[in-house]
Amino acid sequence: DAFLILVDTIDILLSIFILTIPGANAILILRTVRLLRLARLFKLFQAPVFRDLVAMVHALMAGMPTLLWSVVFFVCFIYVVALIFRACFGPSPRKSETTNDTMAFYFQNVPRAMLTTFRCSFGDCSTTSGTPIFEFQEGELSTVLSLSLSCLVFISTVGLFNIISAVFLERIMNYTTTKAIAQQRERLSSKRIRSDNIAKFITIMLQAHNQVRDNMFGDVEPEKLKLDNETLKQDLAGIDLETLKTRSFDRRVIDEVLDQSPEAKQVLLDLDIEPQDCMSLSDTLDMDKSGDILITELVQGLNRLRGPARRSDIVAVDLMMRSMQSRIDE
Repeated sequence: DAFLILVDTIDILLSIFILTIPGANAILILRTVRLLRLARLFKLFQAPVFRDLVAMVHALMAGMPTLLWSVVFFVCFIYVVALIFRACFGPSPRKSETTNDTMAFYFQNVPRAMLTTFRCSFGDCSTTSGTPIFEFQEGELSTVLSLSLSCLVFISTVGLFNIISAVFLERIMNYTTTKAIAQQRERLSSKRIRSDNIAKFITIMLQAHNQVRDNMFGDVEPEKLKLDNETLKQDLAGIDLETLKTRSFDRRVIDEVLDQSPEAKQVLLDLDIEPQDCMSLSDTLDMDKSGDILITELVQGLNRLRGPARRSDIVAVDLMMRSMQSRIDE
């Protein structure tokens, strides 16, 4: 926005003072400055509807070095094969002229041999009249030419192009994975995302805990669970901190909320908690297995569940088990 305001300001100033500049082309300068207004179009690509388009552009830019090197590799391949074909199937130095109905015409010099090799590598191995070059029956080398061109087409289509495609896709996948990891790391390090979503989840649980009732069999009645979206938008500023610390939630309520509330599932997704971890969330958060989960346990458990499984978690459990084993041995 600041850049667009600056461009418009320069446009206005130039339209006022351009006539006072000796020898300046007023129309050219004004048109050049006004072209910068096209930068406003880039703001449109921030909309969610253009997300896939932007991802494809970024992936193409990430794979551009691979494409450039594949062009270099392909040109070298065509050049080497063309030299071989020129030496084997080209006209002898004694022949001064060749016609387009002869095999030697298509390998008469290196540039022509490269063009023929390039066309054959893509399957267009034909003469100027449309006859396949494989059909030449000139002397003893016609069979060798047919086999050589067949091998060229096979190596190019099955081998060379597939290798280039595989390397290109691998680079794009590596870029996508690296970018996804960087974005996830940024979300995990964001205190705002963590605090807002945990506060929203606690608000959902407080509202659900105040609504649900037990039936005559002692089970939670899920039909009584109706969350108000307007209430979910409120924060926890009006609740005393000491009161929050003493509040606890029945693990059955947590299971019902995660089973019926799309808002709760979305909050956990925004916290980068895997869906398979949500299936046994109440069992994971209930540290002392009392059936009730304190808010402190809820916050600590959600923080530990964020992100993918890390090796540090396994090492921490291993070290804890060793410490407990050493204490028991003592």
